[in-house]
Amino acid sequence: DVAMHSELTIACAASVKPTTVDWHFSADEGETWQEIEAPNKLELTITDLTADNSGLYRCTAKKSYRKKEVVMRVSVGDAAQGCTATAPNNGAVDTAEVEIGGTVTYSCVEGFFLSGDETSTCGNDGSIGSVPECSAVVEVTFTTKSKVKKGKATLECSINDTSFNANSIPRFYLIDAAGNETLIPDQPAYSKKKKTVTYTFKKIKVKNSVSAKCEGNNESGDTHASATFTEF
Repeated sequence: DVAMHSELTIACAASVKPTTVDWHFSADEGETWQEIEAPNKLELTITDLTADNSGLYRCTAKKSYRKKEVVMRVSVGDAAQGCTATAPNNGAVDTAEVEIGGTVTYSCVEGFFLSGDETSTCGNDGSIGSVPECSAVVEVTFTTKSKVKKGKATLECSINDTSFNANSIPRFYLIDAAGNETLIPDQPAYSKKKKTVTYTFKKIKVKNSVSAKCEGNNESGDTHASATFTEF
C-alpha cells in the first residue's frame, strides 16, 4: 500500500528510447482504460494520492512499428492519523507523536549543535518533513588580557574568528579561591578590528576573586570558545 496524500512515481523501462509514451488508468481491473494526460516520459508522478488513484496503470512505449506495454497496480492505503517523530543522534524531540499538520521541535545535547531546521511538520501522508542532524561543536580558545587596579579589573577575551560577533556575546565569570564561579551580569562591550573580535568588561569589582573566565558559542552554534584568565 502507498500512503494516502503522499507522492508516488511509477516507471516503465525500454531497451531503446521510445518515440512516444502513453499512460492509461483502469479502476475496474482492466475492463476499461482512461488515457492520462502526462508528459511523454517513461515515468509518471502522482501527487497527493487518494483512494481514487487505486487501480491499474498501463505504460505503452512505442517506436516505429514496435511497442511494449507494462501494467502496474497501485493500492492507496488509509489516511494517516498522525506522525511518529524520531530524535536525531545526540539529540531529542519534544514529542514522539504528533497529529497531521502539527509541528515538532528538535534539540541537541550539550556539546552538539543543530544542523538543519529546528522544527518540522507532520505531513498529510503521515511523514515528518525533515529531521536535522546534531553535529559536534568545535572547541577553540579565546585569547585573554586583564588589568587590575584598585580592586577593579578590565577583562578582555579576543578571537581571530569573525563567526563570533555582536550576536554571540560570551559569558564572563569571576572565580574565587575555592573555585566557585559567579556570572558577571550585563554584557561585555563588543569590538572588531580587522579579523579580531574582542569582548571587554571594564571596572569590574574583583574583591575576593582570584581569576576569571569567558566562554560562549559563535552565532551559528557550531564553535565554542573558552579561556581562563591568569590569576589577578
